[in-house]
Amino acid sequence: MGQEVNIKPWPEIQELLPPLSKSERNALTRSVRQDGVKQPILILPDGRIIDGHHRWEIALGLGKDVPCQVEDIPIDHAFALALALNWARRQMTEPQWAEIRKQIEKDEDLQKELVRQLREQGMTQAETAINLGIAQPTVSIWENLPDEDSGNGTNIIDNNGSLSPDYRVKVSKDHHYIIYDRYQAGETQREIAADYKVTRRAIGRIVHKVDREIEKAQAEEEARRNRPKPEGIKLFCADIAQISEDDIAPFSIDVIIADPPYSQEFIPLYGLLAKQASWLVKPGGLVLAMAGQSWLPDVITQMAQYLTYHWTLAYLTPGGQSPQIWPRKINTFWKPVLVFVNGEFDNEDWHGDVIKSDVNDNDKRFHEWGQSESGIARLVEAFSKEGDMVLDPFLGGGTTAIVCVDLNRHFIGSDIDPEKIETTKRRLGLL
Repeated sequence: MGQEVNIKPWPEIQELLPPLSKSERNALTRSVRQDGVKQPILILPDGRIIDGHHRWEIALGLGKDVPCQVEDIPIDHAFALALALNWARRQMTEPQWAEIRKQIEKDEDLQKELVRQLREQGMTQAETAINLGIAQPTVSIWENLPDEDSGNGTNIIDNNGSLSPDYRVKVSKDHHYIIYDRYQAGETQREIAADYKVTRRAIGRIVHKVDREIEKAQAEEEARRNRPKPEGIKLFCADIAQISEDDIAPFSIDVIIADPPYSQEFIPLYGLLAKQASWLVKPGGLVLAMAGQSWLPDVITQMAQYLTYHWTLAYLTPGGQSPQIWPRKINTFWKPVLVFVNGEFDNEDWHGDVIKSDVNDNDKRFHEWGQSESGIARLVEAFSKEGDMVLDPFLGGGTTAIVCVDLNRHFIGSDIDPEKIETTKRRLGLL
């Protein structure tokens, strides 16, 4: 059959349905490579593909045979069948279906045919209503059948009599710049939306939002360049283990604020941080080290070799900046800030043990692990005074440097990556 009919995609169907995500496409490719195309693709007599264009496309690329089944049915029935098969089979999110519903909402005949097809697929009236975003009584009217009792409490009727299921899909702010970079690299909004199971409009909003954030950052950098050069600032490139007395005078630092990498392989860095702090920080001075929760006992053990453990602060990270720790099955809403003292604690000031970043304020513009200025500012204000010398030996994108300049602290920053030193200098207007 595949040799007799000129099989081709149906553009209207392809455009209406979102493409497979990368993971879905890879899984289907592995299946076709191993087992071939088991389920025949459905085509119209003229060769247009009703269902199975992904299988057909992948099979052609792999040189596999493609079994076909011709459906000699009216075009509107075929169109509804294509939607119904995907509705019942594909794991699309509510925003994706909502976009499809919006495009077919003015075609009542198509909607009625789609209801019929979905019901033939085995959906109840309630399930059909939820999927189509219409009221269940409307389904029964279109079918000319009695209204079924779903019995599951899933029908949410709004003031207009339509269903309003709350199946919102949100993209973590941590991925906004990843999405932006993909879009700038030439990927379409449609391709990116498929991977995140959201609408193209949602991707467009994210790209627009990042554009505005970049413009704001550029304006801030321009303002910093035009103001007087900050004094009491030293930046240099070095591995933390290589910092010497030639770089920083012994016992000249009031406070260290550091955010080393959190993964298990970097646990020894906390020991190195504490060892260096033992001769850099003034007696009684503090070291504030952010850490992940996964290896916290090991981190504390590393640092306690050289410094005195004092307390653990809860640094709250509300909103989309709270990551999921998949191996531990934990949704995190805070991170520890370990407080160590070089020697004996003799500070008379009282401190709270909760520090809060503003909602969704983590800043990934300058570093993939960038922290929020609001959270770092609260740490700096709580644990240092104007004129104090603050050191950050894991400078990253320079957030601590920016905060210290704004809060009238002297600052020394180092990082193993020379590009991060240059980034911080640009942000401070030193270039």
